[in-house]
Amino acid sequence: MFRGKRFGIVAFLMVGLILGGSAVQSKDLDNEVLKLVPANCNFCLKINGLDGFLTVLDSYLADVSPMPVKQGFYDSMKFIIGDFESLGIDANGQFAIFQVATPGTAGVFGIAIAVKDYDKLIEGAPMLADKGDKGISKILIDDETFGHCYKAGNYALIAFSPNYEKMAELEAKVGQRKLGMMAKKLDKVELANSAKEGIWYYANIQEAGKNYRAFVDMGLDQMEKEIAKAQAQSNAGFDSEAIMDMYRSGANAIFENIDHISGNITIAADSMKENMLITAVNGSDIYNALTAVPAGTNKAPGQMLSYFNKNNMINFYSDYQHPLAKNLMKCYYEFFMDIMATEGNEKQMEKLKNATQGYYDLTGETAVSFDINLSKQPIMKMVAVSKSTDSKKVIEYFKQSIEAWNPEMMAIFGDQLSFEMKWHGKTGSLDDIDIYKYSMQYKFPEEMNNNPALENMQEPMEIALAGFDDYYVYTMDKNSERALKRLVGKIKKGKSFNNPFIKEILDGLEGNNFALMTVNLVRVVEYAGDAAMLGMGKQSEPTNNKVKSALAVGIEVSQNGQLGINTTLPRQHLLETKEAIEKFIQSMQ
Repeated sequence: MFRGKRFGIVAFLMVGLILGGSAVQSKDLDNEVLKLVPANCNFCLKINGLDGFLTVLDSYLADVSPMPVKQGFYDSMKFIIGDFESLGIDANGQFAIFQVATPGTAGVFGIAIAVKDYDKLIEGAPMLADKGDKGISKILIDDETFGHCYKAGNYALIAFSPNYEKMAELEAKVGQRKLGMMAKKLDKVELANSAKEGIWYYANIQEAGKNYRAFVDMGLDQMEKEIAKAQAQSNAGFDSEAIMDMYRSGANAIFENIDHISGNITIAADSMKENMLITAVNGSDIYNALTAVPAGTNKAPGQMLSYFNKNNMINFYSDYQHPLAKNLMKCYYEFFMDIMATEGNEKQMEKLKNATQGYYDLTGETAVSFDINLSKQPIMKMVAVSKSTDSKKVIEYFKQSIEAWNPEMMAIFGDQLSFEMKWHGKTGSLDDIDIYKYSMQYKFPEEMNNNPALENMQEPMEIALAGFDDYYVYTMDKNSERALKRLVGKIKKGKSFNNPFIKEILDGLEGNNFALMTVNLVRVVEYAGDAAMLGMGKQSEPTNNKVKSALAVGIEVSQNGQLGINTTLPRQHLLETKEAIEKFIQSMQ
């Protein structure tokens, strides 16, 4: 039975939210349009300099998009409302889309449009009529009123609702700007970010929870019925109740801990960048974790990044002694332990939890580079290098955690798959350094053992590890011990891997990040292709595609207690990913 710990779920969500990135410095614009957006909106999307943004977007997407985005956008607008110029719309101005609601309703949608001549818009737009004496025009669809267009300085503020009769009062408050202003709600950092060229977005989690929590709960209830029905029909062994507990705990954690999320997306001809700021509810678990971080504790990663391999699927760096990293890791493995908990294995779970906490408490800066390839043996390769205050003790904790594991811990995922781990102890040495090994192996039901497509997955994955000086290292490879000896030799000689793309990562990411990750999207696409072939009972062909770049993500804690997530996607990697997708499509035909 799943027993979700609230703070553990929070950590899981924090890891899941780590998908955003950093904004590029650009010309600032004014924020006049945010004076029209209600402070209690559920979401807002703001575009600064629409025409310029579409122009640079086309440059970034050249050879990727089948047709120019800018042309497609304006052609669509002509079909819907007419030509921007003839309607007096300022294509170089600011635009905002937002939504306001009351509990249990679809709400009111608002659009703020920069205009050079409001009268041209009213006269030329076919859905607008009856300008009236106060600069207010009705929005008519099949002669029915769906909202109004209001004159607001240099903007046209359009507010409409699918159920106008029910929402007319709220729509009027939007038009008369009686719901407060977004411009006054944001802090200085967010206000400055919202004025940068490109796209700025805002999601008010607390307001959305107040208005739509009932719909979320209804959706989860329906999902529970569908999962239970599927389980009964297929006689599957997964724990449907545990799965639904996980979803519900996740939803609770989001609404209890996150106040709002904001961020900007900026584009240049050679890269797309994003800055996301996560603001926690005052007094919540996430808030306490973020505000407990002393100022100045972020520091840039150093030599450890030299162990990154751009051709691997994932590279990850973190300083686990960073205050926020320590808090998140502790609650994350509590969450993991709760997922894996089944009746009768409580003592083993406690041993696993203590061992996991033990080696993270002794671990500092860490770099991990790994790849998953279902068409090769072993299906996973990995290199990990960590600084440690007691590397010998860390090895002992590894042993304890592996010995505490048993395949029943995966019972939540059903009886079609289990995972076996074995500690093999000391198996060799390099000079005065002892080398240890353990193995991991997927176990399938007996009737699946003769499936040739699963042959690679059924092979044991061997891990070699060693502790020396202030390091502990481990490798997973076809000959993991040989790979480990090669790695140790380079570390002891002060050598590092040749990584010319490290400078690109650091130059591309803003902020002082205590954690970094690169994602090779080409390898992700290839993995998806391998998995698809596996699902059809076929073995895919090995791939050895090389890349010149990668998606990069950085994580930092801002001085005002917000979590900053910085991302950059080079155009070079976008093109490489496009080519991989085309190959995947061809292989499936």
